Amino acid sequence: MIKGAIEEVSAQLVSGWIYSRTAPLRDALILAFSDGVCIGTGRVDRFRQDLADAGLDDGYLGFSFPISLPEHAELASVVVRLADAEALLLQRGSRVGGAGTPAGPAS
Repeated sequence: MIKGAIEEVSAQLVSGWIYSRTAPLRDALILAFSDGVCIGTGRVDRFRQDLADAGLDDGYLGFSFPISLPEHAELASVVVRLADAEALLLQRGSRVGGAGTPAGPAS
């Protein structure tokens, strides 16, 4: 199981944390997407004392890396995923949908 959170997103940066009970993620490659387009990549390489104190691995579960949003992209549509994995981290209030999914606030 993967846990984590996107804690900050701006037009230039995404940051947060990600943890897996089954595999260490230190130095794992992660990718940020907006509307299916990769807008940045980074590594899980930031030490987080709060996560170490919570007993989550060695605490090196944080990420922070630059992104480049396409013109007219919304910050609420940024998702982060591990390279070669299906698991996604969503921003609070985000929703995942496919073509034809009605727009509107997440419930």
